[in-house]
Amino acid sequence: MKKIFLILVISFSLSSAFEVHKNNQFTQEVEPTKMSTSIIASMEDESKLTIQKVFTKAIESSKSENICTNGSYRISPQYRYDKQTRVFAGYRGSITFRCEFKDSKKLDRVITKLEKKIN
Repeated sequence: MKKIFLILVISFSLSSAFEVHKNNQFTQEVEPTKMSTSIIASMEDESKLTIQKVFTKAIESSKSENICTNGSYRISPQYRYDKQTRVFAGYRGSITFRCEFKDSKKLDRVITKLEKKIN
């Protein structure tokens, strides 16, 4: 009995010698407000190649601000009808960008560059 009592006393004294502390710390970072928009522009020309060159340059220049992605364009022929006959009238192209930004000045620069390229 003395052995059991001695073992119990030793085990209780050892178990109280160890303390477990838990410390939880959480942090939260809030990202500044991101705005997003789509830019769509179009142009017409008699040459498909001219529209391709302008849109390719516009996509390259939009990359400099690093806010616009997915620059893609579509070019389709335009026709007019004259006395039930179809007459080729040139090409019409449209370009689309998806932009996410925090600073609206960057978006303004992208739009200004795009306007200069198209006009």
